Amino acid sequence: IVTYGIIKHRLVDIKLLVVRSISYFFVLTMLIAFFGLVVIAGNSLIFQTNYSRGEIIVFLSSFVLLVALFQPLKNGFDAITSSIFYKQNYDSREFLNALNVAIASHLDLDEISKQLFIKLKTYLKISNATLIVLKKNKIHFRSELFENKNVDEGEDEISLLKHAMRTEEKILVFDEIDEGKFKSMMMKIDCQIVLPFVLRGELVGGMLVGEKSSGSYYSSEDIQMFTIIGPEMAI
Repeated sequence: IVTYGIIKHRLVDIKLLVVRSISYFFVLTMLIAFFGLVVIAGNSLIFQTNYSRGEIIVFLSSFVLLVALFQPLKNGFDAITSSIFYKQNYDSREFLNALNVAIASHLDLDEISKQLFIKLKTYLKISNATLIVLKKNKIHFRSELFENKNVDEGEDEISLLKHAMRTEEKILVFDEIDEGKFKSMMMKIDCQIVLPFVLRGELVGGMLVGEKSSGSYYSSEDIQMFTIIGPEMAI
């Protein structure tokens, strides 16, 4: 139950733990192997079985060398593991700045939605998304990154946006909601994220996002970016 709660509510970034654990494991393995090789080679090739002054110097020199190498080795393995496990990482400030500039530069809804999709596809690697603007609880404007033929004339989308607006987080994440009506709706329209645009307590639109192009899950950082985008788009 504890493990389920941690994963569901994103209390711990499991990927970060795995990456850092692997990194430290390789660093320690290399240090131990190196130290052992130095000791064995020193005893076998140079010294007698009894410890001499020379052996003591070798031990001390090896220890100093290991201490000096620890941080560079750690940084090196951190970089390697990050490049493997975090290939889709992005600079959140750069993403938000690029998005704000792109949106502020246009007044036309078609162009705004186009720029929004471009940024989300470039940084968050989304595969599909739908942007909706509501007027009197009806769809006034609609734009799709790719056409979704599973949508039932927007009824499912509006229901999901209204439900998301009523949640404490003001967002629905497919992997985090319980089984039921709304999860079935999200599955039906191939939706992973439901982000309502709320202005002064009123639902004015929203965005429904499909899975990542890589098929991987949306990270805590991704979810946070969506929650920042929502209020900005509502304005």
